[in-house]
Amino acid sequence: MSFKNISFQNNKENKNQKSKFPFFNSYSQSGFILDYIEFKGPIIVTQNKVLNWSLSSKNINFSDFEYIYKIDYNPEFVLFGVGKTFDNPMFDLKSAFNINNLSLEVMTTHSACRVWNLNIKDNRNMIGFLIPLNYF
Repeated sequence: MSFKNISFQNNKENKNQKSKFPFFNSYSQSGFILDYIEFKGPIIVTQNKVLNWSLSSKNINFSDFEYIYKIDYNPEFVLFGVGKTFDNPMFDLKSAFNINNLSLEVMTTHSACRVWNLNIKDNRNMIGFLIPLNYF
């Protein structure tokens, strides 16, 4: 498996920051490396842990994000990395998030990894749901 490094921040800089959030070191077609630990398949990233995200189909709906209600903080936004391409605006999903007073940011997984790493510097309360590049 070939991982693509996230090159805008080097590992030395990550070690010196005061963030409690996991840091994306790289990603691949089938998984991610966060804080030098490899995870295969879709993942959920919170302030202090990384979990496997069980998805049965690419028809994702609000119930697939139920883990949000199990965390002990109120996220400012939910980061959703959809894979290699972002070709569906997901209006119904965004509407469901709005109804539940949650902000959903949908983007490619590449962009989501970068956005996550940039926002942990500010200790933003967020949660990430990321799908590997070629999962579906």
